Amino acid sequence: MVDEPLSPDRVKKLVLQALDSGRVYFRPHAIRALADDKLNTVDAERAMRGGIAHPGELVSGEWRYQISTRRLTVVVTFLDPLHVVTCFAHKR
Repeated sequence: MVDEPLSPDRVKKLVLQALDSGRVYFRPHAIRALADDKLNTVDAERAMRGGIAHPGELVSGEWRYQISTRRLTVVVTFLDPLHVVTCFAHKR
């Protein structure tokens, strides 16, 4: 359990720890959103590793954090394991 809201630096650190430990859960909505954009969980994991974390937003009682690259934004929440809530590709 983490004390929220988190700073972007802390978000990035915790996301990398979750990825390294394999403790990441993709919610069904996130998997569908990736498939709709012709992407997959590997693309989301790359975005989480290389992306920039942003300040959190309180949505429906849970803190959600965006990690974004030029191509993709991944939205996560810190449960155990880390939950990927949704993802969306940036249109070019």
